[in-house]
Amino acid sequence: MNFFAGKSEQTRKLYRNSLKRYRDDGYDLSCESLCKWIRTAIAEGKSKSTIANLKSIVVMYRRVTSRPFSETDLIDIGIAMDAVNQKCRGRGYGKAGAATLEQVNAAVDLCLKDAEDSKTKTGKIVNIRNACLLKLGFNALCRVSELSNFNVADFNAETPSIYFAFSKTDQSGRGELRKIGQPTADLLIRYIVLAGHTDGPLFRTLRGANARGRLNKDTIAEIVKQKLSTVSVKDAKGHSLRRGAATEMARRGATVKQLQHAGRWQDASVAMRYVEAEERNPAVDLC
Repeated sequence: MNFFAGKSEQTRKLYRNSLKRYRDDGYDLSCESLCKWIRTAIAEGKSKSTIANLKSIVVMYRRVTSRPFSETDLIDIGIAMDAVNQKCRGRGYGKAGAATLEQVNAAVDLCLKDAEDSKTKTGKIVNIRNACLLKLGFNALCRVSELSNFNVADFNAETPSIYFAFSKTDQSGRGELRKIGQPTADLLIRYIVLAGHTDGPLFRTLRGANARGRLNKDTIAEIVKQKLSTVSVKDAKGHSLRRGAATEMARRGATVKQLQHAGRWQDASVAMRYVEAEERNPAVDLC
């Protein structure tokens, strides 16, 4: 069986590089070696996501090459990973803090208040645009690169929905249409009408030499970080919206399949990290 079957080129490259680094550091594919690597990674302060990703890659590689770990091996690996969970408890998954729905809504409200208080039309547009970035980013589990790539034509106010023409896990550019909540759609309509956007980039720079150009992902990440920091999101970063929305869905009882679909992950193991063990009735409308 091909280890890389069904994976995007970017994912295949990630897997190859991860395994190469692992082996170059002197580790093999045995249970003992993997557990030793996990303990060393903890001591070196590697993030929980880095450790879990490599563990998943090694386990998957063994499985698809007809050399799956035994049940005893998996128990030992699980014990090693429990130490990761203890070490990283309270830090969350990865480096970005997870914003809650309440925090996002509070940050949106602050942006809208700033828009009302602004004495210029440009100031009003900028603040409503920032509110839209927060609202849409959380509602649709957007990466900052996806927020940057959106065009006005990707938003359908009637459905309401947003079209992902291209993303990190959609290297072929097939695109995906996703429903969004009515409050998010209403805010986007307000922004588009006030800004007078009829086509081209949805989110734009409105000041400086590149006024009305596409807002790049680094600028969006900085805006998100600043706005979420004002409502006490710990370790706020551009990824905090996506991670926070995934965490919120898991808390509400979303299944792995629901979460994988919402987050547009090709690998279900990524979605599985967020899903809590106990089954609950899903309530996944993140408006």
